[in-house]
Amino acid sequence: MKLGKVLFVRFSAYGDILMCLPALASFRKAFPESEVDFLVVTKYADVLGALRGRLFHRLITYERRAGIPGLAETLGLAAYLSAQRYDAVFDWQANPRSRVLTAALGARRRFTFNRWMRIHQLEKCYLTLREAGISQPKEPAPAMLASTSEDSWAGEVISSVAGDSLPVALGMGGIWPTKVWPVQRFQKMMEIILEQVPVHFFLIGDAHDSERTAKLAADFPGQATDLAGKTTILQAAALVARCNLIVSNDTSTVHLAWVQGRPTIGIYGATDPLRTGPLGSHSSAFSGTRLPCHPCFSGRCLFEKPRCLEMVEPEEVAAKALAVLTQQRAASSS
Repeated sequence: MKLGKVLFVRFSAYGDILMCLPALASFRKAFPESEVDFLVVTKYADVLGALRGRLFHRLITYERRAGIPGLAETLGLAAYLSAQRYDAVFDWQANPRSRVLTAALGARRRFTFNRWMRIHQLEKCYLTLREAGISQPKEPAPAMLASTSEDSWAGEVISSVAGDSLPVALGMGGIWPTKVWPVQRFQKMMEIILEQVPVHFFLIGDAHDSERTAKLAADFPGQATDLAGKTTILQAAALVARCNLIVSNDTSTVHLAWVQGRPTIGIYGATDPLRTGPLGSHSSAFSGTRLPCHPCFSGRCLFEKPRCLEMVEPEEVAAKALAVLTQQRAASSS
């Protein structure tokens, strides 16, 4: 199959875009001569900035609006994309808007998937690549996200506070309360780890997570650095890429980690690690899967507290983290 000009569509959001990148890397390896464009909502384009030239040639952005302005924007975008005369379009958003848009482009081949299938998001992407002769490898190929300047920044931050301690990132964010592991459980996990391994924790999140991250940083003076709301997405990516381990809620941080090949532990509440969990032999996930209501994909819980998150014990997460860290220390000393 010859594919001269190809468009990949994934509008949003950070985590969903990141989960697609190993499949995009597989396509570029199989079709190095293809001219690849990637369509994304402007708000999320920054996470892809350093990949231009490696995984795609052009990053096409658009403003997603509602109502008449949104319709006008979509029609203008469709006209522009139609003029590009793509040989193939891969719709990795797979929602009504993307289906209508990609159907209007007149590409010779159009690939998408059923977004409701209970398989991992990355596997769905590979389903669309099968007709091009591309199969999913056992291990996802790491995609390094940050530029040299952001990597240098991360190195300076870590070296200035961590000393000889192992850098570990904690992803504290989550757009729903049902995706956020209680801060007391993060605290207990940190205590158990610190009893056995010298670690410096880097607390990552948005500005709205700062109350929780500030509390943890205050509880662990000299052993935790609060970075919530203080980094760009690519600075966070660079920091994560230099950490020995990342423990994170189901938020962009967990995907920044495993997509870059870093040891990752995901903590899942209302969402489903089977669909969006960290992948690779270096990754694992904890969730309240024994509950009949799991996964509910709801921002509100029927119970007083999200039981799925309460079922994830800090001792079991700490045990997994310690297994990873002690293995790394043994390997580095041998």
